[in-house]
Amino acid sequence: EFGEDEYNDRFDAALQKLAEAQEAYRNALTVFDFATAPLDCAWLHYYRADALTELARHSGSRRQLAAAALASRQAARVLVRKTHPLVWADIQCSLAEVLSDLADSSRDADSVKLLRQAAQACNHALQVYTQKDHAPGWGFAQATLAVVLYGLGCRDAGASGLKHLKHAEQAADAALQVTTQAAMPVRWAGLHRALAMIKLEQSGRLRGQDSTQALKDAERHALRAVAGPREDPSTWAWGQT
Repeated sequence: EFGEDEYNDRFDAALQKLAEAQEAYRNALTVFDFATAPLDCAWLHYYRADALTELARHSGSRRQLAAAALASRQAARVLVRKTHPLVWADIQCSLAEVLSDLADSSRDADSVKLLRQAAQACNHALQVYTQKDHAPGWGFAQATLAVVLYGLGCRDAGASGLKHLKHAEQAADAALQVTTQAAMPVRWAGLHRALAMIKLEQSGRLRGQDSTQALKDAERHALRAVAGPREDPSTWAWGQT
């Protein structure tokens, strides 16, 4: 165990290593290209996308998110479903996350377009991942899809928005089938946070007993999010709120 200052120092050092890694991948891509070394080039884009995504999560940089999306798409040019199915599915999930993050800081019309692309990427991944044979990947794709569909539902005040919210709920419920509190406490709490947000949004659009029930469901999921680990302080704090 170590104190807050040492933790912050280690965290900053890890981010610096990530920044150095993505720069090294970028430099390598000035030597390798798809014409002469397609596989090497694709893997460099794949790993650079991961590094950029992690950096963007902490910096909030749209530039890094956009670069990560481009790198993922470049990797998928060669690491295709036919020859690298699991890697291709992983790329689709990562791309969906990045597009969803980009949508959060985009104008309405642009954000809807990005979220639709993200939903498509999730559905592509689910063509490869199955609950029986690839449960972790399947659960992650379902969880990502739930967040994406929630975003689409919130941006549409009509009947189709409620439909998106219902499908988001179904995707989150599916993810919970393979996400236990004991094995994956942070993700488990995060899924209950997502379900609480979905039910809250539904409660504001429904009427009578349906609205009341959705609000009760939101409370139930929020309490479970609070029961999650303190290692995910944002989810715990949100659940308290």
